[in-house]
Amino acid sequence: MTRNPRRGAHVVALLLTLALWRTPAGAAAPVAGTALLPSPKRMEARPGRLLLVRAGPPERRGCRVVAGPEAGYAAEVIAARLGVPVHAAPAAGELAVRLRTDAQAPFAAALSRDARPEAYCLEVTDQGVEILAVAPEGLLRAAATLLQLLRTEEGAVAVDRVTITDWPDFRFRCAADWLINVECNRWSYDWGDGYPATLARIRRKLDQCFAYKINQVWFDGFGWDTQRSEGYAQLMRECAAAARQRGIRLTFAGYGGGYGIAYQPSELYRTRYFGQTFFNRTPYPDGPEYACRGMRSGLEISRRYGTCLCNEGLAQAKLEEMCRFAAEVEPGFMYIHDIDSGTLSQSVAGWRMRCGACRERWPSDGLADPRGWPAPWPGGSAASGANWTA
Repeated sequence: MTRNPRRGAHVVALLLTLALWRTPAGAAAPVAGTALLPSPKRMEARPGRLLLVRAGPPERRGCRVVAGPEAGYAAEVIAARLGVPVHAAPAAGELAVRLRTDAQAPFAAALSRDARPEAYCLEVTDQGVEILAVAPEGLLRAAATLLQLLRTEEGAVAVDRVTITDWPDFRFRCAADWLINVECNRWSYDWGDGYPATLARIRRKLDQCFAYKINQVWFDGFGWDTQRSEGYAQLMRECAAAARQRGIRLTFAGYGGGYGIAYQPSELYRTRYFGQTFFNRTPYPDGPEYACRGMRSGLEISRRYGTCLCNEGLAQAKLEEMCRFAAEVEPGFMYIHDIDSGTLSQSVAGWRMRCGACRERWPSDGLADPRGWPAPWPGGSAASGANWTA
């Protein structure tokens, strides 16, 4: 593929994502000379800086990172930046960057379920830096903040004397321009220079996401075929592992029904579907085809394409394909796309086309009726039943 020319889109995507971890009105301004992105919820600035690390070899730098195994990448990235080791305990005469978790941390007591996993408190004291988070993911967000606070001069590292308490407004904040073809396919970061170079580039982009607390990437699609290209599953697994280490979830997309790429000719669908296209058949898989749910009038063909919700054999075959993909790729998210109806009215119309067996099982035409549509999220901007699994 060629290099993605949409540089402006990257800036817009970053700004939109930062807005999802936004600062409430009245929040404290950063220390002079310190611009934190995204800005923290609460920040108390005190005069001066703490000389955290002296210039010289590691054994004379006068600092260590103190953390348990739960700190993982957060401890590693801080230690690498400071040029000091990670230890399980502090040492006399040394400053410490201490990382801890406490599920009952008082500062997070009133936070919502979605805010708590990434909530943290960071305080610079005379003894070093204290970081407390509700969960390990919060340590990652605190590490990203600390890296922005650090100032290096002639080999020494200092940090502003601040106390920061922070959490997001939205649980997931997605970088959405990694694919050229909307949510479907065509990597913007595959420049045709081979597996190692692509993986290295992805890691650098994930580092950028980590730095600005972007914790989801719309990564690849469209379909659940793990053999679409040589080495695909291994490359995706390595990318997903690198993302997970940084507290980032890679999102992969494919059909759970409808398979519009198979019968809707357009530039959007110029590439083939990367997965198995299923058909409504009874008995499954070798019986005759039959029509069930589908698209608006004029696309009668859509009713053939794996749309029946009461066909147990069909459902099992779909699940086996998705489970195989999940096992081989280890994705952070799977976006499971249903019929390509883009409005609620189209979803209603499609549901009314259901087969006799579906109508007997779910007799109501109402999407909100317990006796009607069985999917957990009917409607939506992209599909009549788009499901997310993490």
